[in-house]
Amino acid sequence: MTTKYEDLLISIFSDSAYSFNSTDNLNNYDKKYFEESHYQFPSIYGIRVIRNDEEFSAVIGSEGGATTASNKSVIFDNNKLFMCCGDSVYCLSLPELNLNWKTKADMFTCFELFKIDNFFIVHGELEISKLSMDGKIEWQHSGRDIFVTPNGENDFEIKNGIITAKDWGNNEYKFDFEGNEIN
Repeated sequence: MTTKYEDLLISIFSDSAYSFNSTDNLNNYDKKYFEESHYQFPSIYGIRVIRNDEEFSAVIGSEGGATTASNKSVIFDNNKLFMCCGDSVYCLSLPELNLNWKTKADMFTCFELFKIDNFFIVHGELEISKLSMDGKIEWQHSGRDIFVTPNGENDFEIKNGIITAKDWGNNEYKFDFEGNEIN
């Protein structure tokens, strides 16, 4: 994923072979934002930001399930990069890529991230979460099963202030932005 944001060229790419402090890594980064572990993280992303002739780089990684960097999991706003990675959501400053916060927003995988006014809604595999702009979890809801449908269609929607999610059994859940369940 490569995109322009203001005067920045930003590339986000999977670097699943990256190993903490290894000399055999294909890419080197200025900043590393994950814990050293014997466990191989399923989601490791390299981030490169270029402004004029200056380059900034960081690598992030998280436990949980694998995620994909896409327009549904990455948000650029107010000189910040917000991104789902494994079980967490990261907030990095732009262009420097300093870590502002990291929040574990799902027990397994964060699929999608939506900015609504001054908060975020996270579509996770096991939980739907509301995060404040500083990464605090304001509420979370889980369902009877994972929040995806067998065909992967129409499993999550935000419309007219209502969050609608379906689980594997096609059970439907509706919440308002305050976390109240709607019948």
